[in-house]
Amino acid sequence: MNTVNDSEVSRISKIFEHLVTEGFRPEMASETSVKVKYQGVTLYVDIAENDKFFYSIICAYIWEIESEQELLSAYKAASNTAMSMKVAKAFVTRDEKNAWVVMEQFFPEVEQFLPTVVRGLDIVANSRRNFCDDMRKLMTTEESVTMATFAPSLLLN
Repeated sequence: MNTVNDSEVSRISKIFEHLVTEGFRPEMASETSVKVKYQGVTLYVDIAENDKFFYSIICAYIWEIESEQELLSAYKAASNTAMSMKVAKAFVTRDEKNAWVVMEQFFPEVEQFLPTVVRGLDIVANSRRNFCDDMRKLMTTEESVTMATFAPSLLLN
């Protein structure tokens, strides 16, 4: 198991304290992650081990993918979300079983990241909502997403 260094402990502690100051009740999820509820959604504010510039806000497991039809719809909804939201992206996990939303940023110092945290929580929560709304719409329309409508160029091979 990797252990975090003093700099990482300091960065995650500052994020935790900032969230408390902003009126949240955060919890430590791990040595490099703070769990926080925002608009009824569980989000994680993470720092990267061994990359002091990298920060992310994550909303995991926003949609469980149970069929090929749902998978194609998830790719389309993720693309739509990425195009419509600033700095956030929705994506299908490698195992193609779930979708997540994440906002990733680089800052030279944690003090520069802190003023963006609440806005980042808002962006990720809204991106989650947009993705889920889009998925519900895609899954209920008569014109379902097919490989031909999603990526016609893939069918040429």
